[in-house]
Amino acid sequence: MRDWIRKLYLCSHPISLRGQIFFEKTYFFLQGLKVMKVRTQTTYYGRVQGVGFRWQVCRAVEPFEVTGFVRNKSDGSVETLLEGEPQVIERALSTLEARLKDFWRSKTTNRREGAAHFCDFSIKH
Repeated sequence: MRDWIRKLYLCSHPISLRGQIFFEKTYFFLQGLKVMKVRTQTTYYGRVQGVGFRWQVCRAVEPFEVTGFVRNKSDGSVETLLEGEPQVIERALSTLEARLKDFWRSKTTNRREGAAHFCDFSIKH
């Protein structure tokens, strides 16, 4: 994907591109390219706090073009929110779950279309 398309795709803020302004949308139509974004919220339960779980999640999803966050929850679980293309999110989740399989015991996942609210992936405190 061209760099300017990637920047437009990942950011939720208005962007000026060749004199035109683009805003956040679920679908971008650029040069015949249709990009659908989904949001996947997953909560992991088990031995996931105090073991570097959030840092490892960031490392696991780094190679993928996803945005969102990972954070500890007060009940001892860890929540991740990933936004991006559906197949990219699936690969990112598979990678991070395989890498961290010794720490989490169960999970809950919610997925929905749309919404680009993040420009990067980060740890929330």
